[in-house]
Amino acid sequence: MKSVAVSLLMLAAPSVMAQTEEVTKSMYLVVTEKGGTETAFKLADSPVITFEAAAEGESVTMMNVVAGEQTMEIALADVQDYILVEKEDIPSGIGQASVTDNGGKPEFAGGHVYFSGLKPGAKVTVYTVDGVQALAVTAGSDGKASIDIGTLEKGAVYILRTPTAGYKILNK
Repeated sequence: MKSVAVSLLMLAAPSVMAQTEEVTKSMYLVVTEKGGTETAFKLADSPVITFEAAAEGESVTMMNVVAGEQTMEIALADVQDYILVEKEDIPSGIGQASVTDNGGKPEFAGGHVYFSGLKPGAKVTVYTVDGVQALAVTAGSDGKASIDIGTLEKGAVYILRTPTAGYKILNK
């Protein structure tokens, strides 16, 4: 199989902080399929594009894009366009968060997430990966809170935030 690799370098200015909301913008390689589906690869993840032919001497038939753990394999006939664009980075709610010694670590049981060791009145929030708030609760005077994640979409990934930590969860 014949293969040609093209590595994309950072072609744009560094990420820019937006006014007061801490929203950043980054450059992305966006691959658009003929059906309209778009897949974005952040240039900071150093995407590598390879083109493949079925056999020596044949025309190129496949395009592969790899950036970190994100991959895409697509027939060239299904590619409508691929361009570089600047887009806002959507905050995931997970930063350098860590669980403190006073608790707040979640426990999962029966479609619920239970917290203990929170400060009274602490807010616990569940966000979609798009940054939309899905659920929120406040810890009681005993520092305990529970969230019913059974009402959320099955198979979806969510971000669970406490005042001291963030967790990425898959709702099974």
